[in-house]
Amino acid sequence: MSEAPKDSLEAALKQLSCPFTWHLFEEEPTLKNLEEKISNGLGFSCPQTGASGHNLLAYLKHLQGCDEEALSCLRRAEELTRQEHPGQADARNLVTWGSYAWLYYRLGRRKESRAYLDKVAQTCGRLASPYRIDCPEMDCEEGWARLKCGGPHAERAKACFERALERDPSRLELQVGRAVATCVQEEARAWKNQSPDLLRQALALDPGNDYLKVVLALKLQKMKDEAEGEKLVEEALAGAPSVGVLRLAAKFYRKRGSMDKALEVFKEVMERQPPTSSLYHQIGCCYRTLANQLLQQPKVAGTREKVLELRNLALEYLEKAVGESGCYPNMYSDLASMYAALGQQEKAEAIFQKVLRMGHLTDGEKQQLHQRYGSFQEIFRGQEDVAIHHYLEGVKIKEKSMEYEKIMSKLHELAAHQGDRKPSSLQGWRLLGFLAKQKEEEQLAMEHYEKALGILLQHFPSGIGSLFPVPPPPEAERVPGDQEANAADPDGGVSGPPSRGSPEGTDIALLREG
Repeated sequence: MSEAPKDSLEAALKQLSCPFTWHLFEEEPTLKNLEEKISNGLGFSCPQTGASGHNLLAYLKHLQGCDEEALSCLRRAEELTRQEHPGQADARNLVTWGSYAWLYYRLGRRKESRAYLDKVAQTCGRLASPYRIDCPEMDCEEGWARLKCGGPHAERAKACFERALERDPSRLELQVGRAVATCVQEEARAWKNQSPDLLRQALALDPGNDYLKVVLALKLQKMKDEAEGEKLVEEALAGAPSVGVLRLAAKFYRKRGSMDKALEVFKEVMERQPPTSSLYHQIGCCYRTLANQLLQQPKVAGTREKVLELRNLALEYLEKAVGESGCYPNMYSDLASMYAALGQQEKAEAIFQKVLRMGHLTDGEKQQLHQRYGSFQEIFRGQEDVAIHHYLEGVKIKEKSMEYEKIMSKLHELAAHQGDRKPSSLQGWRLLGFLAKQKEEEQLAMEHYEKALGILLQHFPSGIGSLFPVPPPPEAERVPGDQEANAADPDGGVSGPPSRGSPEGTDIALLREG
């Protein structure tokens, strides 16, 4: 066949349905870390979705300029499609062939690009558009690809599975996909009214699916039903669990506070796959939390030595995490906090400064960094004003997260503390005014600012200060969720020590998984 003009070839390529036309990563600030994020995502480990995962990785490899690796991923996707979906191989391979066509086109190999376009056209048959077919298989492939990209794509993924179910309501894979997409969507949006019903229904149809068992277990854990969740995890681990199932099981144990069990499972993962920054980080976090748990127990002979041993193990793995490609900013701040806990303040400061200079941080990462660095300055450096500055920067980021609650709680505490230390308590009332304004309590904010203004004006020679009664120092105010936000939590941030300025009792807690 003679080569088509470049414009007509590109017009045909735009009609294809594949990762090159789904615009999956347009909102990502950077491609760094995406591969590990996708590989560790909730949707990546589901059985019978290996081909869609390799299609997605091929697109990502191309965006990173690794085109030979991208071609290797597409070859692996074709192979897995034949294994996973022998009866639907042609329809499912349309996505892979579309990616081949786009990749060869981008490489300037128009002949190969046209050859794969022809394969797509032959499979689609004589339809209104020769390069796209409307069928459940295509919706399913797009649904899994979007689901593997994480929470922001879960709603679109769910819509793909629901559209496919309208035409093929009995297909188990579609029901599993919809259930997992719903779970990821609820987690991403932190919906209060979450339900495990779809996951239960999918598991009832596929009772041997270990992946669904651990996903449902994590959902039940979130809903405070750990007993049933643990039974499901134990069932999943009793068989021949995949690496993906092991990682989710370890996550369950870590969230439960069973660090020894989590470490056992994480180390089994490490024996079965090359170590990654995420895996090193999670193991370091487990050792960190074991040390924190030991500090909460009655002191016995050897406690100090054991805590130091666990902290050094945590440091070892956290250093390995930042030494691998694909590490996240929170891994650096975890390492900095660990150096601080071990008394190496200058190293901690240097690492925090490195992260503060990083570009392409998301709002959530910036907020988390300001919360952690503020805690470091307050607890280990004694720089309360610097800490307040960073807490305020974190609050200004309108990301309602665990870190946001921690910062709000800490600022209320510091407002009262400043009132105790400073007779004028000006800063304390200004802080309370700012916090009330952040919570959109305009009347309360105005009252606090008026008190601050009264203190500011009381010594003016004009006597205007007499119009404003001098208020007493502000008292500590609790904000909703304080107790939970400040508890020792393996997924939290840096919380204060039992006595101000005592690093030994400080809980340098660890971040949740990406």
